[in-house]
This record gives sequence, structure tokens and C-alpha cells, in this order.
Amino acid sequence: MLRCWRAYSNKHWGRNDIRIRSDSFRRINLDFHYPDSNQSLTIVDALDTLLLMNLKEEYQIAREWILKNFSFIDSDQVVPILPTITNLVGGLLSSFAITGDIGLLRKAHRIASKLSNLFFIPNGKKPNAEFYEASLADLGSFYLEFKYLSDMTGDWRFQKRAFQIRSKLLLMRTENNTFYANINVKKCDWINQLMTTGKATGRFYDCLLKSFIQSNNTDYSALKWFLFSVLGMESNRMIMRTESGDFLYLTESKFGHNNQFMEHYSCFVPGLLKIAVKHLQKLWDQNHQYFLMNEFNRKILERMDSIAADLVETCFHAYNSTYSKLGADFFYFGESMHFTQPEGTFNDLSPEYIESLFYMWRLTKDPKYRQYAWSYVQAIKNQSETENGYFGIFNVNNKRTISNDYQPSFFLGATLKYLYLIFSNDAVFSLDRWIFNAAGHPLPICDKNDAYPLKSCTSKFYF
Repeated sequence: MLRCWRAYSNKHWGRNDIRIRSDSFRRINLDFHYPDSNQSLTIVDALDTLLLMNLKEEYQIAREWILKNFSFIDSDQVVPILPTITNLVGGLLSSFAITGDIGLLRKAHRIASKLSNLFFIPNGKKPNAEFYEASLADLGSFYLEFKYLSDMTGDWRFQKRAFQIRSKLLLMRTENNTFYANINVKKCDWINQLMTTGKATGRFYDCLLKSFIQSNNTDYSALKWFLFSVLGMESNRMIMRTESGDFLYLTESKFGHNNQFMEHYSCFVPGLLKIAVKHLQKLWDQNHQYFLMNEFNRKILERMDSIAADLVETCFHAYNSTYSKLGADFFYFGESMHFTQPEGTFNDLSPEYIESLFYMWRLTKDPKYRQYAWSYVQAIKNQSETENGYFGIFNVNNKRTISNDYQPSFFLGATLKYLYLIFSNDAVFSLDRWIFNAAGHPLPICDKNDAYPLKSCTSKFYF
């Protein structure tokens, strides 16, 4: 972390993501598409990681810069809604929850307020466009941040908007209670019949479960639709096993046809299922009378637990099978079982696999998950490390490393954070008191955390 931070501080301070080898900044972030207007993604994304690692001096410098200099784009500029909320608003809210610094809360509120006219422009087209597209994740994955922001500020428009969007999405569900990936925002209708747990939809399911957890087990609507979605994945054959029986994987379903590949992004799902089992088991043990527990019986809990364990093994073998020991962005499961093909072989240091290892370690204490994490540490040191930080690679099977010359902000904001937590005490961001948003920023659980007292989180529901 210090290697990355010092190189950024010395040479690229105030910029977005940086180019490692060419020693310059990236004017446009490939994932976020922000204009270079002091958005400072790396500073905001890394702020709570600095706190976690007790880097007090570095944190104070970053905090002071954010309070004095951090600005946000004008409302007529185009930004992607989801990462703006999960990375920027989420990062500021997380640091506020840890420190109680009101200045950071005000910054988060200011950003969210400036987004009010941009909610239904997720791909950058103007509101009067005849057709524009959004993913399910774009529209349905920022509830955690807006709920906490409303409860901390008393500005209910954020929570209300998040509930309105979720309510509309739930009304659009399919006959078997699942959701497609892409939406015509103008017509409020699905564009195709693609179902996936990858980048287009995965964090919507993540947000449903974590909304239930954030509410201290009171947002039953979110829990219900999360469980129905998991059952829908199985009924639509999105959870597949290879012909050899060796590997379980998550695939796409489109018009009833299933592909033989899995997105790297879906490697966050094992951790999500594992934490779902933790909370549902607690409800079961308490003889909770919520009606869903009668339908969602112990056998289904055991099935979810088994799926989580098998999927994380698949992700591990997808990493371990490559020359670099880093996973490609797509895993293939044809007859050859090579895991990679010429297309889709890059690794951008994204956190999904490490995120699942974190949950699996915390909730099972099986030492192999720490071993898997340490293997990843060795791989990035061997393949990606420079004196200025770490870069992604274009081909995970190439013996000659070809750099993409790019250190993303999420490497500091999520990947390194989860790695650090795997080797930390369980009391550090305890899963009984904190949840992690889609960008890896910890947010408090209602009535389980001093940063979210019961009197602040008994707010309204808008269904």
C-alpha cells in the first residue's frame, strides 16, 4: 500500500488512476469515464484503506486535501452513476463512519445532491434521447449508500429515490422471479433476456442481501428477492458443473441457452453466498417466524454453503492454472478445460476473487483461504510490481509480462483492503458490525455499530 500511495502522492497527486510505467496519469479512467477534473478517485477510494492500515499521516494529508480541494463535476457533464455512488459517495461515507468526521459526510452529501439530475442517464445519453440502455447493476446497486446518507443527514430524497428504483425493478421481474441484465430506461422494459451474475447484474443481488443485513434483519423485501434470485439462478441453469464434475461455475443464460464460460467478476458470488448463509443460519437458529424461512429450508441453506465452497475453488484453480497465477477476465469450461482462451486473458487487479477469500476465511477459518490469498500476493509481486506501484497485465498466460500500464483506484480501495483484512484479526471491521459495499467500502450495520445507532436508522420505507 505504501509503495502505491507514495508513488501516487509524489507524482500524480489529485489525479484519477495512474499509468505506472509511463509515469503519467490517466486522463480518462477506462471503468469510470470521468473527465480529468480533480475527481481524485485514488485519494477517495483509498481513504478508508489508509485508516484501516493505521497510516495516520497519509490519511490526514488526504483528508485535508479532500476537504479543501475536492470538487465534483458540473451537472451538465456525463458521469457513470453506479461507480460515482459506490466509490466516491461510498468511500466518503465509510471514512465518515470510521472517524465521525462531519466534513466527509458533507462532501458525500454534496456529490449525491449533484447527481439528482443524472439518475436515469447511466450510459451518458441525454434524458430526451429516444433510447438508452442501463444495466440492472447501474440502477439497483446503490441502496446501501443512499440509505445511510439519508439516515445521517435527514435528507430523505436519497433513500426515497433508491426505494422507488428498487420497487420499479421488482415489478419488472420475470415470471420465475429473476431479472435480466439490461433495461430500456425510457420504456422501463428489458432489452434482452440475458441473465448473468457478472458485471451487468451481480451487484444488484449483492445489494439486496446487504440491504437486509444493513437494516439489522428488518428489510424482509430485500431478503425475499435475494433468495428468489438465488433459486432462479439454479432453475435457469446459471449454476453449472463441468462434464468431468470437477468444477462448478456461474454462466450466462440468454433465451434459454447457456454458455460454457464464467466472468471473473462473478468470483465475488461465493463470498456473497457465504455471508448469506451466516445470517440465514442465525435466523434459523433463533426459530425466526418470518414466513420465508419455512420455504427456504435447511437443505437450501446447505446447498448455498456447498455452492459457495465449490465456486471459490473454481476461481482458485482458474488463477492457479495460468502461467502468471493470475486469473483472466473470463474462465472457459470446454472439453480442453484450459480456463483461458486467446480472447479475455487480461487481469486488471480487480478484487472479486480476493473479496470472496476474505469472507470464506472469516466465516470458516479454513487456513487454505489464507494460503490462496498469499499465492495471489506472490503472483502480483512477481508479475505486476514496480517501484511506482502495480499494473494489470494483458495476457495471464504469456511468459513475458505485457503491462497494461494502469493502476486502478479500486486496487487500493478494495483489493489491498481485502488482502489486509484476510491477515487481520476478526475484530477489524467485524462482520457483525460492518458490511462492505460494491466498491469494498465498509458501512455500519444499524444498531450494531456506534456509527449507526438505532435512533438514526428507524427511517421510512417508501414501497
